[in-house]
Amino acid sequence: MPNLHNPPTSTSSFAPQRPWPWLMAVVLAVGAFSALAPRYEAAGVLVTPLAAALVVALGAAALMGWRALPAVAVGAALGAFGWPLTWPDASESVGAFTLVLQAAFGGLLVRHSGRPDDLALDTRPAIRRLLAAAVACGLIGGLLRMVGELAWSSDPTLRPGTLLLVRAVADAASVVIGLPVLLAFTAPQRSRWLPRRRMVALPLIGLMAVMLVAFMLINERDRQQAQSRFERDAEVVFARTRSLLDVPIQMLLALNGAFQAAPSALTVPDFDRMVQPWAKRALGMGSVGWIEMPAPPAAAASGAAPAAAAPAVADSQDLKHVLGSLPMLASAASAPARSLLDLPAMRQTAQRAARQEDAAASPPVSLGSGPDARPGFVVMQGLSNTDLPGRRSLAFATVAADALIAPVLASRADAMRGCLFETDARTEYRRLAGPSGCESAVASDNLFVREAAFDYGGRRWAMRVSQPVRTTGSVWLFALPALAGGALLSMLLVGITGQVMRVRNEARSRTDELRHEVDLHARAEAAHERTVNAMLDTVQIGMAVIDPDGRINRVNSVFAAMAGATPEALRHRAVDDVLVDAERPSSNRILRLIQDASDELVHQSLRLRNADGQVTPSLVTLRVLRDEAGRATSAVCAVHDLSENLRRRQVETVLGNVLDLSRGGEASAGSSPPAREALKAAPARHRMLVVAGDPALPDELRGVLHDRPNVDLLGARGGPEGLVLARTHSPHLVLLDLDLPDADSLALMRTLSAEGFAVIALSRDLRPARIDEAFAAGARGYLTLPLEARELLAVMDDLI
Repeated sequence: MPNLHNPPTSTSSFAPQRPWPWLMAVVLAVGAFSALAPRYEAAGVLVTPLAAALVVALGAAALMGWRALPAVAVGAALGAFGWPLTWPDASESVGAFTLVLQAAFGGLLVRHSGRPDDLALDTRPAIRRLLAAAVACGLIGGLLRMVGELAWSSDPTLRPGTLLLVRAVADAASVVIGLPVLLAFTAPQRSRWLPRRRMVALPLIGLMAVMLVAFMLINERDRQQAQSRFERDAEVVFARTRSLLDVPIQMLLALNGAFQAAPSALTVPDFDRMVQPWAKRALGMGSVGWIEMPAPPAAAASGAAPAAAAPAVADSQDLKHVLGSLPMLASAASAPARSLLDLPAMRQTAQRAARQEDAAASPPVSLGSGPDARPGFVVMQGLSNTDLPGRRSLAFATVAADALIAPVLASRADAMRGCLFETDARTEYRRLAGPSGCESAVASDNLFVREAAFDYGGRRWAMRVSQPVRTTGSVWLFALPALAGGALLSMLLVGITGQVMRVRNEARSRTDELRHEVDLHARAEAAHERTVNAMLDTVQIGMAVIDPDGRINRVNSVFAAMAGATPEALRHRAVDDVLVDAERPSSNRILRLIQDASDELVHQSLRLRNADGQVTPSLVTLRVLRDEAGRATSAVCAVHDLSENLRRRQVETVLGNVLDLSRGGEASAGSSPPAREALKAAPARHRMLVVAGDPALPDELRGVLHDRPNVDLLGARGGPEGLVLARTHSPHLVLLDLDLPDADSLALMRTLSAEGFAVIALSRDLRPARIDEAFAAGARGYLTLPLEARELLAVMDDLI
């Protein structure tokens, strides 16, 4: 049986004898749990609700001390790199440092006293240290995470107070819930944890499984809702972007209509007057201009040049007018700067626009050079009614797509990003708008992505909208109460099971002590029995012990010789068949003599008849033994052969000595009540007194004792009445309620025990201190209310 009060031992008993396999397991477990543990959004930051990595790190520090911290640090670093391996950012680095700090403070606080018994978590100091470690880990995790996010996060929606609360509650609850489970299977106190695994570890494992499933389902629901909102916003962004992209083309079509409706050629002031209203309301539009170029061969009246001459014709374009500044492109150091229209892609677009009636869009180009360069495109539209012989007029507009898309994205969500790009992978420069490299970005589980392709100006473009997975964080509305409730349940299970184990061990210890006392009494009584048998065998007078029903219970060898039979043959025979009154023969004479005799010696002249039918005149001296109620329990008789002419006084003296020896031996065996006489037999009836404040308890006991008709039950409703009934009726057993409203139950128990009554304590209180008080006051047993029939009957069989 484990001792709950072991003296302090060396802290080396915490650690395993071969620590290296355990340290490697710590590295792998901490790294895996740090990288793969599910995280859910709280105040714009992903936080783990059940931090398994923290529990493993804390348990390793509690079991192995300082030597576990390097393993925890290596595991935390592996977790910061994540899977697949990527270089950790500032937030992940702070998380790894936080985990090591939590393990150092929390784990060493759990083992601070240096007692290996503390890892059994079945004492109040150990439970208090567990709570202190949980609070310390929660505060460290919450404060460092909040400071780290404030220092490195640019999210304007960050709520540091909410983040501190969520992280602190999650880490503290993880320690309180997970550490008892870990210690239940790894702590060195296996004998102390083994009976508690079913009551502590298994319920907490089930609770964690249910919570993880609930967190996952709630987060999945929030993710689906967030994705639905994102897809609606993406559709709006797509529609708004296409409408804004149509503005430059609509402007060029309006110019074309104006040229068609004009009775004569429009002048440059007319061109500027018509373009300026469009330029003011068109997002991203830069310069607008007017160029002339040779008509393509397809447009000539007859004898057109072959298509192979088209590039040479396109090279001779003439810029007539531009409203705004036309972007200039960087060239070699010795060459002058080139205009945007000098690019081969622009010449090809102009050639295509000259051959068709619809507007033509150029491939993505860089508008400008140096740090001011930004991606964009050029839209060109042929103008009608301005053609000179062999010439074709074109209107063009440069558009910076970034400036066009940015307001659309900003109106939806700050975290939404857009990318407009050319779908033809053969194009050298594909990006029209968005961050650099967005056209070849790979989809991620942490992003919502929606893509749509459309035709624009004779080209195939695509727009991709992405947004980080941001939920409402409603999973924490369930997680925080669930974690707090789980931590409370864990503390109740650990505390209650620890208290139950202490009570059980104390009860076992007290039971062992009582059994030892019973064994001592049994050995003393056996020794006394051997002494009495030796006295009976050595006395030279016939001695017999007779039951109350007049049957022989035991005889010595002299009596057996006088009766002419063995002691075994005489046992259970009616004494009237052996001792007869020749002068006044009657049946059951000895039985009536026993029933009518007083406490004095009774002398009778009888004849002893042996097995051969011979009779011997004898002097019979008889003494009746009685119980506390005055009922005859047995009788001792001495038979003296008068033919040997022994004196009567010698018989009386010997009988008195035997009886005194019997009483002295019984007193030395520790049996104080008269009912414990060594030579008594089981009484026919027994009295039991119940002293209780509940009037229904005697009726309940009568139901329990329905198959014990030889038990008379007395009931008392209070302490004074119980004391009077006990002294009046001398019960064999007293059941005393320790919660009497009108008396000091312990004082009454001391009084009854001092007067020789066997008292059993009844109580609903299971505290060890209360049990100790009852036994210290003299209780023979301790029964809990409500009573169980099996326990009561077992106590009655032992004490009555």
